[in-house]
Amino acid sequence: MRDRVTVCECGAQLHGTTANDMEYHLRSRRHATNMRLVGLQGSLVIRVTENFAEYRHCIEHCVAAEDTVVEMGCGRGVTTDLLARRCSRAVGIDASAKVIEMARSRFPHVTFATGAAEDISGIRALGDFSVLFLDINGSRELATLVPLLERYESALGSHGLRLIVVKSTRLKRLLLKSRCVQGEHDDAEIRLGEREPER
Repeated sequence: MRDRVTVCECGAQLHGTTANDMEYHLRSRRHATNMRLVGLQGSLVIRVTENFAEYRHCIEHCVAAEDTVVEMGCGRGVTTDLLARRCSRAVGIDASAKVIEMARSRFPHVTFATGAAEDISGIRALGDFSVLFLDINGSRELATLVPLLERYESALGSHGLRLIVVKSTRLKRLLLKSRCVQGEHDDAEIRLGEREPER
């Protein structure tokens, strides 16, 4: 005989759950984290791209004229310049002072700053941003990239950040191979940039 499955409002599937089990779950970190993510649905989206073509394609299709955009890992500033032509304000940030000087000389009308992708307070000092583009080497290991995305979500999500566009071959390939369990025997493909329909 199969255990009865209870689905919590946070989306967790609980098998054979008693009242005490449910009470324990409602006080758990898992429940709190899931509820925070449920609360963000419809507000913050992460789009994962594999290469420069996809990364820059998001400018035309995801960035609005009223957006303020920061690009982390802007390099010599080409993408930041494209963003500046599309939105109300764009800032490019890179860890290399030499590269930032090149970007400033090529695109004097765009704002550039030297800083590390992990320096959240440095980003906050430049103002609030509705969109963040992230290009810190498309093959960067997920052990570095995923915590960084979580930090951006946590620190900037409550300050108007609605979209993160990240260039990462590894993350995109992982997501393309992934399936999200929705029911006892169901598989649902994760469609990048789309949310699951509300039930």
